[in-house]
Amino acid sequence: MTYQNLRPFWESDEEIDVGIISDILVVIFRYIPEEESTPIFQKCLDSTQSCAVKMCAVRALTLLSIEVGLGMENCSWFYELTPRSEAQNTVAASVDQGS
Repeated sequence: MTYQNLRPFWESDEEIDVGIISDILVVIFRYIPEEESTPIFQKCLDSTQSCAVKMCAVRALTLLSIEVGLGMENCSWFYELTPRSEAQNTVAASVDQGS
């Protein structure tokens, strides 16, 4: 997978690799200050983004929550990024697409 320009992955015309991008988002969250990484997750969870982009953010947030031993319902910062109903819809859509 090669990217020919420096546009964000959510603007790519090419198909994105959800697994790799979600792992990258986890690394971004771990090593970049919260005030800089949170807007990236907010942009990914925006209602105008594709399901694949939203799935990347949801997978990354799920991995982070599992890593610290919490269920998603205990991650208040996740619900601060996106309204609860939209978060539930995103997760449901991701599960539906995966099956």
